[in-house]
Amino acid sequence: MSFTFERYYHIVILIVSLIILIDNSFFWNEICLFLLINSLSLFVVRKKHYYKIPLIFLLGTFFGGVVFRSYMIYSSTISYRYFIKHGLDNVDIIETALQDAIVGLALIVLGYIMVALFAKQRKSTASNTSNTIKLPALVSNFYLIISVLLVLIGIKLFIHLGLGIGLKTIRPTSYIGFLFLLRLIPDELPFVILVLYFFKYGNLLSFYKKLFLITIGGAMAFAILVTGSKVFVLYFGLSAAVYAFYMNYKIKLRTFLIVSSVAVLLVGVSFILAEFVKFNVNKNEISISEGSQIFAEVVAEVDPYLLLGQVSMRFSGMDGQILLFQSKEENLSVDWENLEKSYYPSTIAANILEALIPGINFTNIPFSGQAIGFYVLNYKPGSKQVFAGALGLFGSIKMITRSNQLLYYLILVLWGVITGFYFMLISKIKNTDIIFVLFFFGCFLVLNNTISGNFDTLLGKFIVKIVLLFFYTFLVLILRDIFRTKNKSKQSYNLGVTQ
Repeated sequence: MSFTFERYYHIVILIVSLIILIDNSFFWNEICLFLLINSLSLFVVRKKHYYKIPLIFLLGTFFGGVVFRSYMIYSSTISYRYFIKHGLDNVDIIETALQDAIVGLALIVLGYIMVALFAKQRKSTASNTSNTIKLPALVSNFYLIISVLLVLIGIKLFIHLGLGIGLKTIRPTSYIGFLFLLRLIPDELPFVILVLYFFKYGNLLSFYKKLFLITIGGAMAFAILVTGSKVFVLYFGLSAAVYAFYMNYKIKLRTFLIVSSVAVLLVGVSFILAEFVKFNVNKNEISISEGSQIFAEVVAEVDPYLLLGQVSMRFSGMDGQILLFQSKEENLSVDWENLEKSYYPSTIAANILEALIPGINFTNIPFSGQAIGFYVLNYKPGSKQVFAGALGLFGSIKMITRSNQLLYYLILVLWGVITGFYFMLISKIKNTDIIFVLFFFGCFLVLNNTISGNFDTLLGKFIVKIVLLFFYTFLVLILRDIFRTKNKSKQSYNLGVTQ
């Protein structure tokens, strides 16, 4: 029995919704409303497969990061990100914040669907596989692409392990040049390329080439893990998921259950491992053998429910949304005046420029994630490296519009329209592999922004990734032409000597 990934998406959403309602009927109205928006919106774009995938990621991320996160906070208010500082006495605030977020979701979906319905459906890429006579560029330039990736990963490892930069520490300003190099290495790119190689061109690659790719994937995962981050699991898993949706794959139920179980296990272990590396290995400088033994003991003592709470805490945007509604009823020790400055359009634009051009300060106002630390959790503003959370997509837009309700609604619809136009624009590109990479970048932005709403940080990184993708593409093409010219010159010389 095989189903498409879209069908599995619906099954998972329905099962989790039922589990929540059986455990606690507090969110009955909100979950039913979400399921209605989910079903209706996907039905409207049912014949637009290309445009349906980002919508699924928007809805799925909203369900996990907003609906499920609300349920986790309601079940255990101590898991509320700002509980220690501000408490959460009135749990009805959670329902009010969730209702507001669902209305916002409906407006974003409306804007996106308006573009999707009038856009031309992209032709299926299923026929653009490895059965063509001419080798695809990704395969014919395999060694050049791998060489570029190896150099980038090598630089990243040297900066982290050799210089100790980026290991969850305050980074010295004297290392600004190395920080710039880190920005030239998009962490997601190697994993997206690996997915394309294995899933799309796997039958064109030899065993040794596949082994090469696995080594590169492992090296990149290690380079991310040593910083105390577990996001490499998300990069690879999300790349594979986007491709499966993109190609409209069908897989057997048994295979889906096995893959899902492994994914859940990896996420759990990666969270434990990343925290262990961050708080034990990096700080205490213990050996690998000692670390392995201690890590095994830590895993054995983990409470699954608490781990689930820790994982859901990464979706901190809903916590920020709740904080805004909490502030309307309680007198919180939040510096709202300074916090609002980080959400001025001019400040957002300046912080995006700082992300694009490192080493130049366009503003002294902290970006949104830092502002949460300074003005909500009252961390001492001594460095621009403090990052403590987010207000969520809907809370952030409320701050931008300063609670002007009409402008708030218009921006939500506009955000949906802009998202739709992005996917429509990249569909015009001829190279299907580049389309997929850009498509993944778009889905990842949708996912991240729905969870956090930190526009300045996310848009800055998003623009950098697009620029670097085309830069490295042209770099590979230039290197290819150089090697071809050298080979032709060598052949001409050998021919002349023979004659």
